[in-house]
Amino acid sequence: MVEYYGQRASEGGLIIIESSNISMQARGYLGAPGLYLDSQVKGFTKIADAIHAKGGRVVAQLVHCGRTSHVDLTGGRAPIGPSLIPFNAMALTKKRMAAGLPA
Repeated sequence: MVEYYGQRASEGGLIIIESSNISMQARGYLGAPGLYLDSQVKGFTKIADAIHAKGGRVVAQLVHCGRTSHVDLTGGRAPIGPSLIPFNAMALTKKRMAAGLPA
């Protein structure tokens, strides 16, 4: 990602980095980037440094997937959402994929 975003940086340019979850309980899909662990912040800092080195600016787009999450995506914790109304769809989780079930 450092190389990807670094290649796209330019003097005075603005790069908006893909949506990044703000907590484990905010995750809405497998492989979603996050900015809630120190290791994730360190990774994004490397990206920002590469962009800044070319004179560019960078903003991380924060996201919270709310009730569209699933306990299999949140480390077993209940997802935090804006209401108690359940999400009426199937979540794509590792368990569903391993079982060969549709998303």
